[in-house]
Amino acid sequence: MEEVKLGQLDSQEVIFQRAIQFRKLVMLNNELSLKHKAILQLIEAYEGLVTVEELKKNCSDGVTSIRSGLKELEELNVVEKVRDRDEEGRWLPTRYKIKLYKTSYDK
Repeated sequence: MEEVKLGQLDSQEVIFQRAIQFRKLVMLNNELSLKHKAILQLIEAYEGLVTVEELKKNCSDGVTSIRSGLKELEELNVVEKVRDRDEEGRWLPTRYKIKLYKTSYDK
């Protein structure tokens, strides 16, 4: 399958291609636990970029459990932290994105 770059296809086709990539690289990956897959599914639901607080709103797990899962995914090189500053130079909340494939947040 040829790699799809954002902007090359209409948005529905990009969404479809990302769903295929997600299924192949995440859901069918036997090296990831169900906990990891659930976190990644929630990140994907937020279009690939999410804070711990946003994840907490959508599950019964506590912040500590979510952070430990994200740390494990970082160690597996599956997600990465994204740190941005606001207009006044203050740090915004840390967000996480899936590294396995390109998202609209990649430059």
